[in-house]
Amino acid sequence: MKRYFYLLVAMALLASCTTEIVNNQDSDFVSSVTMTATDFVMDGDTRTNLDLTTSGLSFTWAESDIVGIFPNAGDQVKFPMTAGAGTKSASFDGGGWALRNNYSYAAYYPFSKDNYERSYTALPITYLGQSQSANNSTDGMGAYDYMVATASMPESGSVAFNFQHIGSVLYLQLTTPDAATFTKLTLSADEAIFTTEATMNISNGTLTPTATSKEMTLDLANISVEANEKLYAWMLIAPVDASGKTLKAKVKTSDLKDYLVELAGKTFETGKAYKLEGALSKANTLVTNGYEYVDLGLPSGTLWAKKNVGATSIADYGNYYAWGETETKSDLSEETYKWLKIETFTDGDGFETTGKTFTKYWASGASVTNYTCIVDNKYVLYLEDDASYVNWGGSCRMPTYEDCQ
Repeated sequence: MKRYFYLLVAMALLASCTTEIVNNQDSDFVSSVTMTATDFVMDGDTRTNLDLTTSGLSFTWAESDIVGIFPNAGDQVKFPMTAGAGTKSASFDGGGWALRNNYSYAAYYPFSKDNYERSYTALPITYLGQSQSANNSTDGMGAYDYMVATASMPESGSVAFNFQHIGSVLYLQLTTPDAATFTKLTLSADEAIFTTEATMNISNGTLTPTATSKEMTLDLANISVEANEKLYAWMLIAPVDASGKTLKAKVKTSDLKDYLVELAGKTFETGKAYKLEGALSKANTLVTNGYEYVDLGLPSGTLWAKKNVGATSIADYGNYYAWGETETKSDLSEETYKWLKIETFTDGDGFETTGKTFTKYWASGASVTNYTCIVDNKYVLYLEDDASYVNWGGSCRMPTYEDCQ
């Protein structure tokens, strides 16, 4: 997994070279190659205090890193790193496999065993599933920082690949008005401008989108931020021209509140990092489990659904349910009520009598003529009897008296 560090200046590109992959340990072949990665350079419009007055994001190799190398004809071979962990330029060894002259090579990172027998011109990649473990942490970026390199004739008996990043880094700095613990960040646009899945041609670094979306998400591992402090979030996206567009950043908290901010889009280019800053404000309308809720500002803090269960619009009545039941029905007579037991028996005088007993959700002191009531003093529905919870899931439920306060 790659490591990222802030860099005072962007590093210059190094020369590249090349060779064919053969199963040979002869000295005429090169089995150990050098892999060098360039840095993400901060976009010129945002070359300000990223951190400690730095202006770029530096890359270094980690001990367990593996790259895949394709010859211009044939399958990939994996080259694990053998030396240079923690540096920009490391040595990788193909074991029994080596490179030789007169062949062109293309390399990519991160390595995937699923790419055997695939064409190096169409390796699948995804930007879905990104996550961040702590505020301002870049540890989750490595799996999505796709890099490519090509090599030609070896020089002085050595082969060097110079990797180029094909994605764009977004560095979001969002000031929160309240102390909160954040669980997810969603960046959205009015159009499906974000590439979520693509194929990558590693010989030239071009991407061909196979799936797009209006939004990108970043899972946040319960990151706590104090009031008036910043949430620092890192996200990798495919290059896209978002100039003139308004991007919306929404962050969700552990107590299901949403905070929003609008950000100005720009042209996000390959190999560049962009800082996006804004001040979050609490959203009046929240979304959980796909359903919209409104915060009415009550002391209880209860969030209220904008529509009834089963409704297709705010004005729609939605479904009808008997108390303590979770399925709709056309017959709402007492004979169909789940918690009313109706029994017919013959009394001592030979007359047929019907007994009716409420078996659940009955308070002491309450009575109704000709009915028997089993008192349980249960005023709030059990979740398995709550139509809102059963049909909508999550933390949805029927409101209580206290919720209305």
